[in-house]
Amino acid sequence: MTKALPLSAEFESERSPPTSLSTWEQLGRSIVSRRVDRLGILRRNNRSSIKSAPKHLDAVLLSELQALDEAWSRELSALIEMKRERTPQAVATAEATRAATARVVAKIEAAKAMTFDGLKVKARAALWRRHGEPLPIGRLRSFALAQASADSSALCEA
Repeated sequence: MTKALPLSAEFESERSPPTSLSTWEQLGRSIVSRRVDRLGILRRNNRSSIKSAPKHLDAVLLSELQALDEAWSRELSALIEMKRERTPQAVATAEATRAATARVVAKIEAAKAMTFDGLKVKARAALWRRHGEPLPIGRLRSFALAQASADSSALCEA
């Protein structure tokens, strides 16, 4: 002979089907109310874990822009000094600063831009590659098409 285990009153009420429409409505409301209370508790617990502000999508590229500007200004100062003095030491300094700027530009070119601000940083790096001179007007369209095809092939590989 088996004994029936005692069940809580809440479970008992859910076990037997309600007989009238108002009882169904009360049961539905109580179930929804319990679920909402549970979700509210979970939501309050999760909200306290967020403590930092969202970062810019191109935060790395924007920090590299500062590094590029600093390196480029050191490079220009070294080039001016090299033209004034024309000594082997000045030439070596100018080459070293140019190599440092090239490393920063290589990092920028390797990064993916997610926003318009990131594209501006990449354009500044491309400008450095051209020694600060913009593209001629006739070549601008072909350059943009070449860049777009290179970006789309890079996206297909990723």
